[in-house]
Amino acid sequence: MLRRWGALALIFFACTLAFANRSIAGQRTDTGWPAYVDRVRAATPDGAVVVGEWALATPLAYAAYVEKSFGGRIVETALPEDDAAAMRAWVHDRPVFVVGSPSLRLPHLRLEVVDNGIPAIMRVEDAGPSGRRPVGTRASG
Repeated sequence: MLRRWGALALIFFACTLAFANRSIAGQRTDTGWPAYVDRVRAATPDGAVVVGEWALATPLAYAAYVEKSFGGRIVETALPEDDAAAMRAWVHDRPVFVVGSPSLRLPHLRLEVVDNGIPAIMRVEDAGPSGRRPVGTRASG
């Protein structure tokens, strides 16, 4: 009797898990990712660093390292909050962009939305220690 209840519980758990994750099956035929990669490619110059969390960076990395269609852009897979200090140094050497939410705030960095799609694409600029642009600098445009 106990084995029967255990088997029923296992079947119930498997069905619940399959139902909760049913959207995953549709991802293999999702055609939205190529359009997303095209948006990022159009909004960022060749040679830029593009930072995004895992789910957003994966299609970009595929384009860059498998298809070889992302030019000289570097894809950094990380939470932007974790890479803030590195990005602050990188912006002095090359253009840096973040893909994610436009409500994102990073210490000592200014994010300028260049594409307001979902996810947003934002240019990263050093804002100085106060969180504002240093005196004498202009916003890029």
